[in-house]
Amino acid sequence: MSHPGEHQPVAVSDTPGWRLFLEFFADAARRGLPLVPLRPRGRDPATALSGGDFDFLMPSDAFPLLVELLWQRAAAEGASFSINRTNPHKLQAFIHVPEAGRSIQLELWTRLEVRDPARRSARWIPWSAVAPLLATGDDGLPRLPLEIEIACYLSHLATRRKRVETPLVAERIAAYAALAAAAAPRLAPLLAGLTSAGIPGAAVAANARLRELGVLESRTPLTAALDTIRERVSALPWKWDRRLRRAARIIAVTGADGVGKSTVVARWGASLRGGLKVQRFKNLFRHHPAYRLYYHVRLAAARRRGGGQVPRNAFDEIHAAVMFDFARASWTWFRLLALMGGRRCLDRGFPDLLFGGLRGDGPAGLRPDWLDLAARMPQPDWHVHLDAPDAVILGRKQELSVDGLRAYRDGMARIVGAAPADAFSRIDTGRSIEEVEACLRMAAVCHGVRLPWTEATAASRR
Repeated sequence: MSHPGEHQPVAVSDTPGWRLFLEFFADAARRGLPLVPLRPRGRDPATALSGGDFDFLMPSDAFPLLVELLWQRAAAEGASFSINRTNPHKLQAFIHVPEAGRSIQLELWTRLEVRDPARRSARWIPWSAVAPLLATGDDGLPRLPLEIEIACYLSHLATRRKRVETPLVAERIAAYAALAAAAAPRLAPLLAGLTSAGIPGAAVAANARLRELGVLESRTPLTAALDTIRERVSALPWKWDRRLRRAARIIAVTGADGVGKSTVVARWGASLRGGLKVQRFKNLFRHHPAYRLYYHVRLAAARRRGGGQVPRNAFDEIHAAVMFDFARASWTWFRLLALMGGRRCLDRGFPDLLFGGLRGDGPAGLRPDWLDLAARMPQPDWHVHLDAPDAVILGRKQELSVDGLRAYRDGMARIVGAAPADAFSRIDTGRSIEEVEACLRMAAVCHGVRLPWTEATAASRR
């Protein structure tokens, strides 16, 4: 991380975060990631950073590609982002712009949630119902038929008890009213003169139209009530996970040697009351009662395989699947330690055991069984991955070759795409430590993590 002196403020349009935001949509169109805009919203800096979010619909199996595109573009631009999952059908992506002290928020849904006050409709429209109806818009992104988009918005207004007087709501209603006159005449009367008191009636009519169009299933009052009960029950584990995330008792920090983990964690700890208690991940398996015995039994074979002395890190990598099981067996005790003894910052984590060949024993990359291991990984409350350009990392340490470093970076993206923590952040450390710390503070807010910042740090955020 560089430590520059005084510099002139830069325009938001020149920042890595803004470039990530703009180029991400072009990347999505080029790679075939269907991101369907759900609300009219300008993509200019003032709008994007003024608060509120950008809503999109995407298929549920598109998450790995979403992570890959964000990851690759962030690496290319030197930008930072966070992703959290709030329920099984929605995730939030935040692109951090530390120069502006704000994050750009994307809400990504895998189904269209609606609300029918008359209890005659299902609570959602699945991706499969609207996918055949999509058309490409002027921006290259797929779009819903305008009548369906407007009807879904009217229904959505009843979901969160929104008020027409809210500026953003009023702006969207005015935009849709102008479009409905020409492209959705049956919905135009619902938008004309709409008031907050009239939202339930407009939502009932909009849902009826969605049923007529064949994209929304019908329900009786009884089956609608059962849907509500099932939704509330299925949401309970997610609510518990959000409580764990707020406390963030276990924060895992991963990244290649030379990315600046020690510097970032030390700076972060100095910004928190009580600091951060650092726990090396390797101790979870090296302190397992069976590790010493296994090491002595397998060391001779490892030396024959390696043609001589085998460093402890290389031994652990060769037997990563066994180390994985040792660490997994220790996880419950580690979480209990964090609960009783305070927050723990885990130096590295389970993803590092999913690689092979990073230290020269065969080709560098993910192990053949990495997907099976990833599915069984215990997850921290918050996973922070640090990355930086190759030249920056290799200029500090040369633990990995260029090929090994790139294999590690690409492999981590695949791991996060396949088995993400509910709260994940990719923070770029190629810039100043002040910007890194700013991104960590913004990421904590975006994830809802409540950290005990010192008064000095809190004052610097205002």
